[in-house]
Amino acid sequence: MKIFILILFFSSYLYSQQVELSAAGYSIISGFTQYFQIKDRNAFKIGDPREKEYSEAWHSLQTLEALSLINVGYQIGDNNKNFSGIATDVILTGAIRWIVRDGVYQTLLTNSFFNQSSETTAHFEKFGTPLMKFSFLIAVLIFKYFILDEL
Repeated sequence: MKIFILILFFSSYLYSQQVELSAAGYSIISGFTQYFQIKDRNAFKIGDPREKEYSEAWHSLQTLEALSLINVGYQIGDNNKNFSGIATDVILTGAIRWIVRDGVYQTLLTNSFFNQSSETTAHFEKFGTPLMKFSFLIAVLIFKYFILDEL
């Protein structure tokens, strides 16, 4: 597991010339972090002996998640010289994270990548259909590559 985590982190670092790739790497790690955090909490509640294993994975992934987010922030700052570019890349990172993090988490739960939880209490997540997620991502990409370049 630790080897897999290191490969995820270093691949997101090495291919971080584009904010989109950095954000995808961060989001993958974040999806794994969410999965192991919930596994750890549930294992602790019922006294599962695997709780220590889940806790170690969760805490290791939290560290890598923080480092990957720092990498995303560095890429955003390095690639942009004005506020509108920075703001666009922050929103783009959010769009990528919304799709990839949820997808990784749902896949680890053995659901489909775009499964929508029927039990969510998050009002915004209830609108998170695949069409809505991709529409948001495409709108941000169009703004970044076509409109922002013209400004």
